[in-house]
Amino acid sequence: MVNRRRFALASLLLGFSPAHAFAQARQPAFPSKPIRLIVPYSAGGTTDLLARLIQEPLQQRFKQPVVVESMPGASGMIGFRATINAAPDGHTLFFGNNGPVLLAPQLQGQSDPLSKLTTLGLICSGSLLLMTHPSVPANNVQELIQYLKANPGRVEYASAGNNSLGHYATMLFAKMSDTSMVHIPYQGQAPCTTALVSGEVKLLLTSPSTSMLQFIDQGKIKLLAVSSAKPDALFENTPTINSQVPNYAVDSWFGIFGPAGMPADTVRQINDALTEAVTSDKLKAQFRQLQFQPGQATLAAFRDSLRNEMHQWSQTLATQQQLTGSGQS
Repeated sequence: MVNRRRFALASLLLGFSPAHAFAQARQPAFPSKPIRLIVPYSAGGTTDLLARLIQEPLQQRFKQPVVVESMPGASGMIGFRATINAAPDGHTLFFGNNGPVLLAPQLQGQSDPLSKLTTLGLICSGSLLLMTHPSVPANNVQELIQYLKANPGRVEYASAGNNSLGHYATMLFAKMSDTSMVHIPYQGQAPCTTALVSGEVKLLLTSPSTSMLQFIDQGKIKLLAVSSAKPDALFENTPTINSQVPNYAVDSWFGIFGPAGMPADTVRQINDALTEAVTSDKLKAQFRQLQFQPGQATLAAFRDSLRNEMHQWSQTLATQQQLTGSGQS
C-alpha cells in the first residue's frame, strides 16, 4: 500500500496519473509487427503504383515488412472502413486520395470523414488528365465541348468507380460546360485505361499512370487538357480545362492516413519517415516520371488543406446531388 501511494504521489508530481503511466508502459513500441498499407483500388492503377513506391523506404526505415493490400470496391469505402475500424497503433495505414478520403464518405453519410482518420502525410500531387479515344473528332477542349453538345447523353466516360474523384471531376466538367454524358464506373484506374484504349468508352478524366502516358505517346489516347487551375509544368504545351471552362480547377493528391486516435509519437515517427522518403532524390525522380510533384507540405499545412477541400467538395456535392442517377451521373 505504501509503495502504491508513493508511486501515485510521484506520478502526480510528474504530471500524469498512475492509470496513464500503466497504459504507457503496456503500449508496445512502434512498429512491433508488419504494417498493412491499404489501397482502396485494384492493383495496377496509379494509387497502387504510388503505394508500392513508398513501400520500400518505409520498410527500410521501420525494419518491418510493409504489405500493400488492395481493397477495391464501394468507391473506396471498403478500404476506408477497414482502416477506421482497425486498432490505432500505426500498423494499419491507408493510402488514399481525394475520392475515398473526402468524396465517397460524405456521399455515404460521413459528414466529417477526416474525424475518422489520423492524417500522416502528403505523398504527391498533380493534375488530372482529360483524355479521349482517337475516334473522338476533337483535338482541344473547345472542339470536345462542341462534340458533346452535338451528341447529348450519347458519349460514355469512364471513372475508377462511383463517387471517385474522376467521377465527380467529370460531372463538374459536364455541368460547367453545359454538356451531358453517360457514366461507366469501373473498379480502379487500370480497367478505365483499358476501356479508353479499346474504345469501350470515349472519355476519361483521371490521374496519370505509366501505361496511360505510354498510350498517349503511342497515339492510342488523345490528351486534350489538364485539370489544374494553372498550366502544369510537367505537361508542357498542354492547355488547362479552364482555358475554355472558366473557373474549372481540380487537383489530385495522394496521402497516407491511419485510424483516428493514433499516439502522437507514432504519428511523428510515420510522418518523419514519409518526409524523408518523398524528399529523397530517388522518389522525386520516380514521381516526376509519373508526372506528379512530391509532397512538400508540412503535416499541419496538409491537414488545413484537407479541411478546406472537404468544405469545398461538400458544397459542390450538395449542388450535384440532383445529377446522380441522371444522364450525367
